[in-house]
Amino acid sequence: MWDPQGLAMGEKWQAKYVRSSDKLETQKEEEVMGALWTRAVDFFLYQEGSTRPAALMRIGLVALIWTRFAREFLFYKNLAPYSVMLSAALFIGTTLMFFGLWTRVASVLTGCTLMSFYYYLGFGKGVEPFTHHHTYVLGISACLLALSPCGQSYSWDRLNALKKAAANGSPNPSEQGPQWAIRLIAMQVSLIYFWSAWDKTNPGFLMGDRMEHYAMYLYLGSDYPNSPLFHPIMVFLAWSTVALELVLAFGLWFRPALRWLVPIGMGFHAMLYVLLPVGTYSLNMWLLYLAFLDPDAVHRMIDRLSGLPSSAKVG
Repeated sequence: MWDPQGLAMGEKWQAKYVRSSDKLETQKEEEVMGALWTRAVDFFLYQEGSTRPAALMRIGLVALIWTRFAREFLFYKNLAPYSVMLSAALFIGTTLMFFGLWTRVASVLTGCTLMSFYYYLGFGKGVEPFTHHHTYVLGISACLLALSPCGQSYSWDRLNALKKAAANGSPNPSEQGPQWAIRLIAMQVSLIYFWSAWDKTNPGFLMGDRMEHYAMYLYLGSDYPNSPLFHPIMVFLAWSTVALELVLAFGLWFRPALRWLVPIGMGFHAMLYVLLPVGTYSLNMWLLYLAFLDPDAVHRMIDRLSGLPSSAKVG
């Protein structure tokens, strides 16, 4: 017998059950999102790790800065007051930064000096080579390293701290420090790749015209090649370059992908270095890949290479 009251009760209970299920699903989604947010904040702001990768970046960066700028800023090259001041700032800042003496101050001085090359000499005085992204990457790398504990390893500052600890009978100072500045360096690398790819998403590049220009200007001369494969190859190189830069922009943040993407990225920059006039850019990007590696894993690897028991935390 049909019971309209019972049917209404059943529908009511079903609606109540659906609302309860929806509420539980929403609650679970909120918990998952909350956990992911907490994990992200911890990763970017609060996580600590070995300071050795930052110290390696500090030392390598000074070598690249001297490779790029030292010859141009020898004092006898330009005796104008602004040039003498920039030369003094460059050589004092980079020397102290290399040896790790008053490391943070030295890094600030070096970073500000390089950014003055980029903005004052490049855009202010119109010296075109200083407007290149090679100069900017060197400058912003030094500025971001100034925010990191890059002087806690491989530095005169650490040697002084060890001497002070020995004199006081205290334990050796830790080579652990906050990693948020290193995350900023990694973010800068991702932004370089992303905007480089974005800048290439125009018909002139994607249709192979820019690649043809590079090939003919640097290698082939002014006569357009007769081979029917020339244009398709240039188009393929254009699209593959954009695709690779986008993959590197996002993929380097995933630790399992690093074993593949780091060698691919290093190979990509090696090809750019030997085929195109990119200056210090390729080696600079190689150096900044350290920002994506697990700092404690780098620390343990250095200990193993040195034949020492590992002093880095595990996990």
